[in-house]
Amino acid sequence: MAQTVHMIPNPQGGWIVKRVGADRDSGLFQSRGEAENFGRQLSMELNADFEIHHLDGTVTREPLRRVRPERR
Repeated sequence: MAQTVHMIPNPQGGWIVKRVGADRDSGLFQSRGEAENFGRQLSMELNADFEIHHLDGTVTREPLRRVRPERR
C-alpha cells in the first residue's frame, strides 16, 4: 500500500503536515504555501501520495505521479 502525506488545517491556526501512521507531525506551518511546498517535497522523498485537506472540508488528492513529474 502506498504511503500518504496529509496537509490539514491546525485548529489553533496554521497548517500541519503529517504522514499516515506517524506518531508525530512532520511539520507545523503558519502559511498554507509553506505547508504545501513542504508536503510535496516530503511526498517526493517518500514516494507517497499527497492529500490537501481544505478549510471547507474538501480534500484534494495528488497521486505520486502528479507530485513527481514524469521524466521523458
